[in-house]
Order: sequence, then structure tokens, then C-alpha cells
Amino acid sequence: MSQHWNVLLREKVNETNFILAKYQNYNSRDQWNCICSSMDWLDVGMTNIDKALDELKSSDGLETCMKFYQYICCIDIVWESIYQLHRVFINPQTVPFKNQSNVFQRKIFDQDDNGYFKEIRSCFGAHSVNLNSRQEFGLKFASWSTHDGTPTEMSVLLYSNIPNSGFEKVTVTVDELKKFYETRCQYIQQIINAIDNIAFDYKKEMQNSVIPKSNDLIEQITILKNASQQRFGGGILIEELEQMERFLTTNFCCEKNTDAIEAFRQKVILGIGEIYDCFQNMNVDCNLEIEKLLLPQYMPHDNHFGYECANLYSKVILKIWKTYDVNSIKIPLEKYICFEYKTEEELYWLTVIGLSLAQDDLRERT
Repeated sequence: MSQHWNVLLREKVNETNFILAKYQNYNSRDQWNCICSSMDWLDVGMTNIDKALDELKSSDGLETCMKFYQYICCIDIVWESIYQLHRVFINPQTVPFKNQSNVFQRKIFDQDDNGYFKEIRSCFGAHSVNLNSRQEFGLKFASWSTHDGTPTEMSVLLYSNIPNSGFEKVTVTVDELKKFYETRCQYIQQIINAIDNIAFDYKKEMQNSVIPKSNDLIEQITILKNASQQRFGGGILIEELEQMERFLTTNFCCEKNTDAIEAFRQKVILGIGEIYDCFQNMNVDCNLEIEKLLLPQYMPHDNHFGYECANLYSKVILKIWKTYDVNSIKIPLEKYICFEYKTEEELYWLTVIGLSLAQDDLRERT
């Protein structure tokens, strides 16, 4: 089955965020959309081609004519998608297999295999009543396609608009079309190899480009959010950066919490450095301490704490309207933090700080 080629391709494209970052705005064009469209239509063509061939073999009469064209269309969809991926990843100025003529054996037009396949597609259905003209033959119009006892070899007659000029016959076998299809599918390996090289070069390029540093924490977070967009196409650690920004801009009213808040703040500062190093080194496949700090692993099991805390998170961080019971959140953490607050934002961060301080105790209870 040819579908495994597109599975390998998708895995390679999504192996890192480098391809998204590089091609979502490349030479002032969103080529990421072209990549995604091509992979989607590869799925369409590859998923249906075996079924199309089975239906062709079991067809008869004019149904065979349509089923043969359906089979050709599956091949054409796959070939066009591969060609687009070649243009993105390898060379927009070249065409794979150009000038090669080792597939179709009974050509009536002097073209390479790429061009002749398009002629076959036109004659067998795509433009069968409005074919390109040739000076010596005039305008061409195709008959319906037929086969001699077996649908694995199909023919179509091409008529001319020049009186008494006769006709030409185009014949093609399923084996020839299979060979054309399979060689193009195998070309996906070259595209995969090209993606490997592109990702390697892109990573090196970004590693050699130094992310600016700032003593202003909010400005540094903004720089890192921009770096996430530029280096990874956005989405990488953006939520964490935005949460750190919100913590650093939250006003706390209770002086009893000063030491706990400052200790948490220092950990957030270390987290900014962690993310900076990850982005600079182009390595986000690591477990960061800041992620554990912002989303503590262990939760109290009493008073529906997890449910109520999730609702508080949804309302404050995600801006989704939710109700929550304050006491269910406060009571399990009151020994760790003083719950004096003026805003929901402050309540949320006091909860996170309290959870952070309670992790050792909560771990022992699990």
C-alpha cells in the first residue's frame, strides 16, 4: 500500500515545529498551507486508489469508462501533491522526472512521461470533448474509452474536426499507470530527506541567532513570546510565558504572604531563564521546572478541590465564565498561604503558590 509514504511524510513534517516556523511565512508566502493541502490530498488519492482499481476490474460497459477515469484521477491527485511538495522543499524551478520516458510504451504524442500522463488524463475524461489542437490534426475530440476483454488495457479514439482526416488511437495499460504512480510515490523519500536537511539547517541558523536579553522581566517575556513565534511558529511555551507575565503583573495585598510570593517570584525568574535557554538552543523537548511550578502535580483530594480549582483556572486564565466554591479551594491550603485578596487574579495565584508550598506534603499522601 502506498499510504505508508504519506504517514512517513506527515511524521517527518510534524517531527519538530521547525517546518511550520520556516514555511508559515516564507518569501512573503504562507507555504505551510500548501504543505498541509498537499498532504491532505495525498491521503485522498492514496486512500482511494486501491478501491478505484478494484471497481475498475469489476466494471463493464460505460461504467468501465468512468471507473478508469476515476483511477487516473487518483494518480493525478497524488502526482500533483508530490509535485507541490517538491516545489516547496526541493526546487520551485524544476519538475521531478522531467524528460524521462520509460513508463508509457505506445505514445502517439512526443512528450515525456509527465506530459504524456496529462494527455492520458485529458483524453480519458478530463477534457475529452475539448482537447488541445495540433496543426496537422486540428481540434481533437475523444470517444468513450473501451477495453478488449479486460479493463487492464484501455483505449480511446481521438477524432478531428478536419473532414475525412480519420482518427488516432490512444492505448494505455493499468500496469503502465501503476509504474507511473509507484515511481512518484517513491519520490516522497527524497522529499523526506530534504526535510531532514532543511530542519537541520534551520536549527543551526536559529542557534546562531542570539535572542536578545533584557533586565526588564516583562520585556524579556515579550521577547521570548516573539522568539516562540519566529523559531517554532508560535504555541511553544506561550501559555507558560503568558502566565508568568500575569503573575508578575498581579498586585498582592496581604503582607503575610510577602516571603512566599517573593520565593515564588524568584522561581518564575529562573523559569524565564529556562525558557530562554530552550529557545536559544532550539530544544523544547525537555521537562521544565517552570511547567511544574505553574501547574503543580499534586492536589488535595478533599472538598472537591480539583474541580473547583479547575473552574478558577478556566475563569481567570482562560477567561471562560465558570463558578467555583472559594472555601473548597481555600481550606485545604490555609496552612500554607494566607487567603487575603482583592481580585480573582490574586486568588488564583495565591492558590498556585499555596499548592507549590504544599507539594511535599501532598506527595506523601498519595
